[in-house]
Amino acid sequence: MSQQAPKNYYFVIVKDKTDPDCLSRRLAVREQHLNDLRIRKEKSYLQVATAMVDKDGKMCGSVALYNVDSEQQAREFAESDAYYKNGVWDIDTLVIQQVNHSKL
Repeated sequence: MSQQAPKNYYFVIVKDKTDPDCLSRRLAVREQHLNDLRIRKEKSYLQVATAMVDKDGKMCGSVALYNVDSEQQAREFAESDAYYKNGVWDIDTLVIQQVNHSKL
C-alpha cells in the first residue's frame, strides 16, 4: 500500500448470506470486524461504515466508504475482513463502486 495520501473513494457494498446461522456467525466475529474498521479509520482509509438492515431492522449486509489507491485495494480490505473470512458476507453480491470525490 502506498504511503502517500490516497485520492480515490470507493463504496464497498455487500449483502450477508441468507442461511439461518448467518446472524450467529456475524455476531461471533463482530468485535474483530469492528476492530479492523477502527484500525482502517485511524489510518484514514475508512471514511464511514455501517450495517445494512432489512425492513424489520435485522442486519443484512454492510456498506463502507474507503479512501484508497485503487479498486483492488478496496477489494483486498473486503476480502481480509472477518465477515468475509467467516462466511457472513455473500461475496457474490460484492459491489465496489468508485465515487466522484470532488462532490464529497
